[in-house]
Amino acid sequence: MDYDNSKYIIRINITDLCILAILVLFYRILLELSYVYLISPGYTYMGLIMENTYGMYVISWILSFLPIFSIANLCGEVNFCSTTLYLLYLICYIPSTVLFGYIRATFVPWFLLYFFFLFFYNRLFNTINAPSCFKLNKKGLNILMVFLVLVIIFIWGYYSHFRVNFSLYDVYARREEASSYQMPTLVSYLFSGIKMILPTLTVWALSNKNKIFAFVYAGTLMVTFFIDGSKSVVVSLLAALIAYAIIRRNKAVIKYMIVALSILLIFGLIEYIVTKSMVIDGLIIRRAFFLPQRLNYYYYEFVSQNGPDYFRQGLIRHFGFKSRYGMRITNIIGEIYFGSANNSANNGLFSDAYYNLGYPGFFIMPALIIGFLKVLDSFSSGQREEVRIASIIAISISLISSSFFTILLTHGGIFLAIIYLLLPRDIPESENQ
Repeated sequence: MDYDNSKYIIRINITDLCILAILVLFYRILLELSYVYLISPGYTYMGLIMENTYGMYVISWILSFLPIFSIANLCGEVNFCSTTLYLLYLICYIPSTVLFGYIRATFVPWFLLYFFFLFFYNRLFNTINAPSCFKLNKKGLNILMVFLVLVIIFIWGYYSHFRVNFSLYDVYARREEASSYQMPTLVSYLFSGIKMILPTLTVWALSNKNKIFAFVYAGTLMVTFFIDGSKSVVVSLLAALIAYAIIRRNKAVIKYMIVALSILLIFGLIEYIVTKSMVIDGLIIRRAFFLPQRLNYYYYEFVSQNGPDYFRQGLIRHFGFKSRYGMRITNIIGEIYFGSANNSANNGLFSDAYYNLGYPGFFIMPALIIGFLKVLDSFSSGQREEVRIASIIAISISLISSSFFTILLTHGGIFLAIIYLLLPRDIPESENQ
């Protein structure tokens, strides 16, 4: 792509645009095959159904390609914010259009408006200049590693008694147990923040040819899985390592993340054809691609009938504001739509905006998200793309599944920004533009 002097005027290479359109077409077909033949038949009880939506099916295909020019622009920009938006388009927006073709939705215009403002604010907001005076030296990095490891070992021993469990099938029981640990607020924030930054630190160590640090960070991240059974840490680490191995050989591969996800979908289909099992589709495709989008339906229906919460279960509860609801909305959604209040139906992006702010949330929350991503843009300036991709994957997963302010405070978003501020630059800032 060739950029004019103005950041708002972009000339798109027609060949690149056509290639992207073909890739999106192929990706959408694979998503639909997975949904129709694997996900929906196996998980109808979770609301992943197939209705006759007639004309909406055709419209859903048009919607898949509606932001194609904006996506083409993002593919030509190598920075934290644009790459995150591109990934959200792939794992949130397009799967949503698949569901629109099979499950009636009354909120489609609002969903489109939400994503329009994400793309709009990305063009509107500038990246700030980050100070470079906080970068750690070698001794400081060693101290940081020891501190992070000791915190996790303490939590592992004190709360879960050094339990080792690699199983992916009893994670909900472990998660429920972890919710009863009653960690002090500071310890809880540290635990969540460390989980967020460890994939990034792992690939950063690999990028700097420090295999010992990389092994320690990866091992520490697996210990966090033993503690609370969070599958996202395993997915984030594996995705970060695979992306690192590919991107360090070819920087342009970032725009072809759609190819990598298409290959994942193909493997899922092959797995079912050959073995009749659905490990890939059951654990990854369903959970990361389709279930959060189905939750958008449930959140929209519930909030439309009962009204938004205005962060009274979140940020402003610390200032004496009480929610109108007797339990957390995530648990209410779990009770109404999944039959048990123990099912915490966390969701982010569109659902987060609507249940916290109502309709104004569709233009307010995208501004906050893009603002935070621009800060990460600035603080991660000078880091190689194979390092930043780990954080991009982690942040994207968090944005899809969690409330924005929960990501900042509880899930370690602010902690991640601080770590980027402290990490020495791998490449000169002038080469990172």
